[in-house]
Amino acid sequence: MITTISGEAYKDVTPQDFNHYFASTAMVWRISPTKRRLFVVSGLGDGDKISGQYLTREKEFKDKTISLKEWWTSLDIILMQPIMFNYKHGAALWKHKLQKNLRKSFPWRFNDVKFFGDVPPAARTVQETASQAFCELYGMRHVKPALVDVWREGPLACWTRENFLIDRVANLLYFHSEPIGKFVTAPGVVESVVELYPWAAPFKYKLQKLGVLPENVLISEQKEKKDAKDASAIIPQAANPHYIKGYHPGYWLNSRWYSVLYVWPGSPHHGTILTYRGGYPGAQNLMPHYELHNMGFNDAI
Repeated sequence: MITTISGEAYKDVTPQDFNHYFASTAMVWRISPTKRRLFVVSGLGDGDKISGQYLTREKEFKDKTISLKEWWTSLDIILMQPIMFNYKHGAALWKHKLQKNLRKSFPWRFNDVKFFGDVPPAARTVQETASQAFCELYGMRHVKPALVDVWREGPLACWTRENFLIDRVANLLYFHSEPIGKFVTAPGVVESVVELYPWAAPFKYKLQKLGVLPENVLISEQKEKKDAKDASAIIPQAANPHYIKGYHPGYWLNSRWYSVLYVWPGSPHHGTILTYRGGYPGAQNLMPHYELHNMGFNDAI
């Protein structure tokens, strides 16, 4: 499910700021209270008109202009977030790199889509991919089976409802966007057997709770690298580069995390939510106008 916020949070932006924040991004065009479409912003044209294209139900992009005046009454912001979705013979992940992102809505960078399994070229077009990624804007939902239902056999790649990805082509098991182990064969065992990386060992209990047999989950005996997976240091928010837009408590694996909410000065409206990797630094170390939203620790259990 994609996360959106009302464009009203940015209704005071200047035309120059609108281009700066929203050009080349995907937004939600609210045609009516019950009808929405994906709208890709090109930028501001002549006469303070927002130019762009919307995706039809027939998977075609058509040109559209929206008046800059009170644009927030018809456009909503799609927060930058990983989007995971399935095809018939594979899966895809649309996840942006976080460095130097100046956009306030979902950046329209198609090169950031990663495909798994055997997704045919005809399904990798911009139109097909966009219709799958943002299917809920067209009254549909992402179809994701339970992990246990596709553990033994299933598509070449598949996201599960628990946000695991089984990639039978690369023989990898992912949780969200992070590979946590590799599939191996074991003598006398029919079902899939995964060997978890040492740092991902707590997932053994999670997988068992989801119905995977204990003998089908092994722990690698490789010597673990010291790569600071837990990233638990307490540092000020402004000095912490490890964050993602939106509220994603499961994003940072085996880590302490916290999320903060931007509160518009003198207004009841809330803006961006950011989820940080690391320990909560305390209110005194938050940037101006941010307040704590939530915090916790991901132990995968």
